[in-house]
Amino acid sequence: MGKYFKRAICYFIKIVALIIGIYALMWVTGTARVSTEAFWAELFTSRRGVLLWSAVFVVSLLYPLYGFVRRTVKASVTADWEEIYRAFIVAGYVKGDSVGGVTTFRVSSPVRRLIMVGDDAITVTDNGDGTITLDGVRKEVVQIEFRIHSYIDNKVIDPNEEHFERATEERVEVVEAEVVETIDTEEATTPTDKM
Repeated sequence: MGKYFKRAICYFIKIVALIIGIYALMWVTGTARVSTEAFWAELFTSRRGVLLWSAVFVVSLLYPLYGFVRRTVKASVTADWEEIYRAFIVAGYVKGDSVGGVTTFRVSSPVRRLIMVGDDAITVTDNGDGTITLDGVRKEVVQIEFRIHSYIDNKVIDPNEEHFERATEERVEVVEAEVVETIDTEEATTPTDKM
């Protein structure tokens, strides 16, 4: 529950920073139609300001429900660790602590971490059954999950593994289909004997 409220508070801070940033930009560029005093009065004492902060509060409370996700990915920590690790490195993460089968990755860029208000951690949990669980910001988890699948599907496969046999069978089917197609084409182009 503590993690839930921490995420909600971080999102609330982001929205407040965005509102203040927009007004500061208008003030610097001279496009603000009201003075700073009128702006703050509008934000905190008017009916519209109260409605705005109520909406921001509700959205912030709901954000952990839709902004974060826990996904189970078919990947083995022992067999596919190189692909899992590479997916995080390419996404701009660095490996943090590993405790009890749970490895934490954090964003490597300080600027990006600041933008995410420190809520940038993605945990990788080894489920022990050939799957892992990714837990973190929805957008980041989905991108990393896609990369993990992509890297695992394209890794060099040991000929002794079951995957190699499946890939070989699929290749044989493709070659057989090409041979049949070639034979059909040759028969269609061969002139028939004259009687």
